[in-house]
Amino acid sequence: MADSPLPTSVRAANDGVRHRNYRERLQSNGIRMLRAHGKPPQPIQAILLDVLPVEPIAITGRAEVTATRGLAISGADETQVKRLFEPMISDRIDTSRLKAPSNTPLDPLRVPNRHGQRRIVTPKPDIYLGYDHEHFEDGVQGLFKNVDTNVAKLAFLNVELKGDGETSLGGLWVATNQCMGGASTFLNILNKLQSTLLEHHLVEEANAFEPVIFSIASNGTEARLFATYSQSEGDFTTYFVRGFLLYDALSRATLDVYIQCIVDWGTNKRLQTIESALQALHQSGVRGDSPAPPTISGNEENEDLDNSETNQSYIGMSACSMTHSHADEDMAPEPRQRQSKKRTAETQPSPPKRRKPTGA
Repeated sequence: MADSPLPTSVRAANDGVRHRNYRERLQSNGIRMLRAHGKPPQPIQAILLDVLPVEPIAITGRAEVTATRGLAISGADETQVKRLFEPMISDRIDTSRLKAPSNTPLDPLRVPNRHGQRRIVTPKPDIYLGYDHEHFEDGVQGLFKNVDTNVAKLAFLNVELKGDGETSLGGLWVATNQCMGGASTFLNILNKLQSTLLEHHLVEEANAFEPVIFSIASNGTEARLFATYSQSEGDFTTYFVRGFLLYDALSRATLDVYIQCIVDWGTNKRLQTIESALQALHQSGVRGDSPAPPTISGNEENEDLDNSETNQSYIGMSACSMTHSHADEDMAPEPRQRQSKKRTAETQPSPPKRRKPTGA
């Protein structure tokens, strides 16, 4: 099935992230993909142990799998892919604490552009998952004026979707480019909050953050999970965790559980860390009208790429899988105990055991 024609403005934005040298532009702004043979940085490895499950996983959602098999044969436009994917997020969230905006541009002042480098396209995630500012106490809500002006605050999951039809604009490579830009923007916001905490000598609260953002790129029949880590302000590394075939019952069920585990982490452990940090700032006398921390630079969403740019090879994604194997046991650290979380629906499998990531 062919995609519907897109407005010129949307095509202009897509031309940027679709350009063959766009990975180089990301890299010049401190955003890189870990190479296929690279091991995940220790903070990513630790959070994967803490958040993600061990396979095998009980099979659920066979009806959805049947529908997806039809899309694999006939093709789908991006609207169909979004209808398929949205419930995988929205059905799992506590709307009193979380928000999942759709197709909303992020604050361009938070995009991590480096001075003197070509700017990256302002992210406009198909779906992203963060916090509802109304959940926080009245005294700390004003802090978001300086910390995060996006619709959902301090996001932890970023989703980019593409159609898979004869006129679809871009594919999973393009969606991955968008994931890298979005995740880095969310981490840049988190880095600014950490810097503000350190400026007010709140070292314990600043060090409590886990500087990792999860992203999913999908075309309706395949989904790829990434984790992006920030070692220092302005430096971002994306790691390919694993892929999922949505028309395979076990693989689809596995993705469902992975998403549930990420939502559980964001709703509980991560949110508690953020609440403690904001409360500490408020008690230190920081208010919403205090000067905002400096940003790296602004951005222009529809900036065209210069076709004269050198066509260098980009940093490729890892082809490894995070499935458990005995050969990797000696390389992986011992997992920490993870509290079970209550699932949001009876159809969800019981909380699985944690997994050990491979080193490749």
